[in-house]
Amino acid sequence: MDQFERFWNYTLKYLSYRPRSIKETIDALRRKGSPDDITEQIVQKLSEQGFLDDEKFAIWWLDQRTTFKPKGQRLIKAELQQKGISKEIIEQIVGSLSSSSSQTATAVQLLNKRVHRYKNIPLKEMREKMFNFLIHNGFDFDIAKSAIDEVLGKGV
Repeated sequence: MDQFERFWNYTLKYLSYRPRSIKETIDALRRKGSPDDITEQIVQKLSEQGFLDDEKFAIWWLDQRTTFKPKGQRLIKAELQQKGISKEIIEQIVGSLSSSSSQTATAVQLLNKRVHRYKNIPLKEMREKMFNFLIHNGFDFDIAKSAIDEVLGKGV
């Protein structure tokens, strides 16, 4: 088996687990010791065949993040950037699919799953913990505040 075929088979197996960005694929090939010319050939061939497409990957990633492991828009953007997705694609995909109200609804959903953890602590500390949790998970200040107000009630 020649070198190209060996790295080609490795890449197909790597892509079989989940979709990957172009950068992830290049990084994986480099870790395996693939020469740059073979890496370039593989990436070009996979891109032409539609197996590597950063835009499709970003859509898939956003869908996974909103469905299975909800995170705030800021964190999702950072994750996509780390995966090598261009800022233009990130803004197009994340910006078009996330409104402020849907972000607040997601934050409320996350808080409702955790609110039982905070039931025996003072209100001020509870608000602080909830706020830190949401900020840590990539939600903006305004969205975190709105979600906490909704979960605890406006008068609290």
